[in-house]
Amino acid sequence: MRLIETIALTASDAVRASSELAELRHACSQHDIMNLNARKEIEYNEGLVNEQKEISSRNYQELTNLREVMSNLDKDLDAKLQRFDILKREMENNH
Repeated sequence: MRLIETIALTASDAVRASSELAELRHACSQHDIMNLNARKEIEYNEGLVNEQKEISSRNYQELTNLREVMSNLDKDLDAKLQRFDILKREMENNH
């Protein structure tokens, strides 16, 4: 009888251990899924950040180019105003 009881207890322990193992595997699987989702979200956000960096870089370059154009236009306008003043003085001196 004792042998049968021991075998029954051992079988019961094996079933319990198997059940606990299944629960642990399920929990690990859930954690793996959560980690995978977190990694995907991180990669997506990193992509957005890189895209924004590229956009910012292009915008900064465009702003720099526009400042250079504005500076050249200012120089051109100054030169034309100086020329206009010279011509105006010449006209006033001729009259």
